[in-house]
Amino acid sequence: MARQYREKWYLHGLEAPTIPVRFRPVSTRLVDHWAGVGGAVSTADSASQPLVGRFDEIVEAYRSVPSGRLVVLGEPGSGKTSLTLHFALGWLERGAPGEPVPVIFPLASWDPSTTSLRDWMCTRLVREYARLKAPAEHGKNLAEALVDAGQVLPVLDGFDELAGGMHRLALRALSATSTPLVLTSRPSAYVAAVEEVNVLTTAAVVELGNLTPGDVRDYLTRVRPSDLRRASGWQSVLEELRSRPESRASTNLATTLRTPLMVATAGAAYSRTDSDLAELLNTGRFATPGALEEHILSKFARVAYQRQPADRGRHRRWTLERAEYWLGYLASHLDQLGTRDLAWWHVGATMSLLSRSFVIGVLAALNFAVVAAAGSVIADTASTSLGLSTLLVRGLMTGLLYGLAAGLLFGLAYRFGSGWWATRRSGVPARAPGKTRRARATKRARAIGVFSFVLAVTAGPLDALTLATLSRLSSSNDPGIADSPTRHLRAARIRAAFYMVAWVLVIGPAVVWLERALDGGAHGLEVGLVPGLEAAFGAGVGFGLSRTAWGQWVALARIWLPLTGQLPWTVISFLEDARRRGVLRQVGPVYRFRHVHYQDYLARMHRARS
Repeated sequence: MARQYREKWYLHGLEAPTIPVRFRPVSTRLVDHWAGVGGAVSTADSASQPLVGRFDEIVEAYRSVPSGRLVVLGEPGSGKTSLTLHFALGWLERGAPGEPVPVIFPLASWDPSTTSLRDWMCTRLVREYARLKAPAEHGKNLAEALVDAGQVLPVLDGFDELAGGMHRLALRALSATSTPLVLTSRPSAYVAAVEEVNVLTTAAVVELGNLTPGDVRDYLTRVRPSDLRRASGWQSVLEELRSRPESRASTNLATTLRTPLMVATAGAAYSRTDSDLAELLNTGRFATPGALEEHILSKFARVAYQRQPADRGRHRRWTLERAEYWLGYLASHLDQLGTRDLAWWHVGATMSLLSRSFVIGVLAALNFAVVAAAGSVIADTASTSLGLSTLLVRGLMTGLLYGLAAGLLFGLAYRFGSGWWATRRSGVPARAPGKTRRARATKRARAIGVFSFVLAVTAGPLDALTLATLSRLSSSNDPGIADSPTRHLRAARIRAAFYMVAWVLVIGPAVVWLERALDGGAHGLEVGLVPGLEAAFGAGVGFGLSRTAWGQWVALARIWLPLTGQLPWTVISFLEDARRRGVLRQVGPVYRFRHVHYQDYLARMHRARS
């Protein structure tokens, strides 16, 4: 675990020196009484003991909380994720043998309405560390044994990132336990949950404060530049900040460098580029703190893509210009959707519905045209003695005719479905409680059951039996909330393949039966075999493109958007690389930009370029 945390530390660009972020107590209305936290009863109003310190003192502060339950609040860019890594590493490096091991759990994938905290942690441990699935005593696996024995210290990161409506349930579930833990959150989400429920029982609460000018000077003077001559440049800038704090240039710079994000980006950017540090004090160029902040954020990608990923594996080398353009497209895409969640199944959703229908219709037409043309050539070769050129012309005309019909059919199917079916047949993480998911699955099974009865009357009992069996399997084939985008995409691909095969098994025999019925039984089974295979394969792929989220992902994110230059051809590889570099972070089955300010900057720049 220590090795893993060190790699993440490097990934986040948190090499020494560390930024001197401070934590302090919060309002008493957010904290349990100190007697409830486990401290001695005081005659004074004892909401909490004063927990004040810096990042490097967080372990000592946590140990001073008798209950071992600590909540850390902080605004975006204030350093919450950095603090969890600092805590985990500090605990492991200074802890005694036999103490619990801190494990950072991203809370976004927890559904407190269906799963207890203990069961969810055990599931996460088994998924992340396969060896913990090995059996232990009393019928438990190793993960369950470790959690039940108190050998895992949960560091629950991102309370604010729980699904909508889950904060209240999660706070109640956490209050119902006495498990030692560290919980991080943005203040707004935690305050709202406390006002609805109550404070987290027996927990102390601290918040991360803004950096002072002294903190900024202390950090930037210790940053080791690639060119030692740049150290004197920082000295002159910081001297201006110290000697003339009321000047417009100093006010702009001090206002901008209030959060660890901005200070770390400025320190890294100006230590690795040839930019003139004096420009930070140029009020003619940067008249407001917002303009200066935007200028510093423009260097964030340059810093990230100069740094090698922590795992040092084989990675694509993305140029800075292309990477920043693609990130800008994604940021603009999220801005148009009004969300911070970069979900793979929504990539391309900002294209007009007509454009998406056209793309899916064209791909379905191409697929069906190729299949129909090949089937025509094969069938005519076996039944006629026509020349090759004639066979090819007939095959081409047949493929063109069937392709146009299929493209129109599946394009309209997507157009009037408006993506409804796609997002619900793909294993997209349901935000509703488990009972609602089961109800939806039951409705699906009933609908397909009715269709099976109609099919039994029109096409034959074999198709009906096939579809009824598949509908029964599909009702229990809900992957639920996946814990990573790649796993979720894999589950959606399997699910899409499941339904595509279902349509192959239904359409194929139906066409064979229809062809034999029209033939009057004069010939054998081979009369309908080729048309059956054509229709089955073409309909299966067409259904996958128009009626599953994975099909829409392939059509838009893997073909159309890369073809038009909006995204790279290997989208997931690019997103994973951006995550390893610290530009994106993983929140359950979706990605998010590590810093909302950087996302907003990229969206503005992309709109300006467009």
